[in-house]
Amino acid sequence: MHLPIQVIVLTHSTTLGSTIRTIVATEPPLIRVCAALTVDHAHTISQGRVPDVVLLDGQLPPPSVGATMAALQSCGWQTRCLVLLPGAEASCLPNHMVQELAGVINRTELAETLLPIILSTAHRTWRHHQTTPGSSRDGMITHTAHVSRQPPLTDRERQVLQLMVTARTNAEIATLLCISEKTVAKHVAGIFGKLGVASRVAAAVHAVRQQLVD
Repeated sequence: MHLPIQVIVLTHSTTLGSTIRTIVATEPPLIRVCAALTVDHAHTISQGRVPDVVLLDGQLPPPSVGATMAALQSCGWQTRCLVLLPGAEASCLPNHMVQELAGVINRTELAETLLPIILSTAHRTWRHHQTTPGSSRDGMITHTAHVSRQPPLTDRERQVLQLMVTARTNAEIATLLCISEKTVAKHVAGIFGKLGVASRVAAAVHAVRQQLVD
């Protein structure tokens, strides 16, 4: 069993925290959400495990989003941060802060965008820890015995899986790979069977954890 993607939501809004939990509840074993009021609180509830993604409420009361990001870095977390704003524009944030963010999410579009953005951000966080000398990542150890029993993915299945991690639809994958949607569906079914999963989110999480994508 793989540890779920751990998401910390830094917010003072119980409504926002509940909304995010409701959205990710469609894949309960795969994504774990913890809401925290402060960085110290987040550090406590993370139970020593570095989160994969941090969601920052762009409407946090003082200290500012920038100060909160600095506090996250000071506690040793190299986690990628996403800021939730009333709109998708990051113009209200300083340029240096925008450059350090993994992205900005429009709070009015959470239902459509949250899951794929969490997956792609967790993937980038994981790749960063994998390629940074001296960096470790608790809970991201590959279970080699489990992997060895899986039939290998074909090159085309890996290409499809890579695009699934970025939340591409079958139609988009078909266009990008210049193949038919029917062929894409066949590859997706093959991926599900080989990975032993039943959903695209589960396949994407498995791909990230088992280093099946770049």
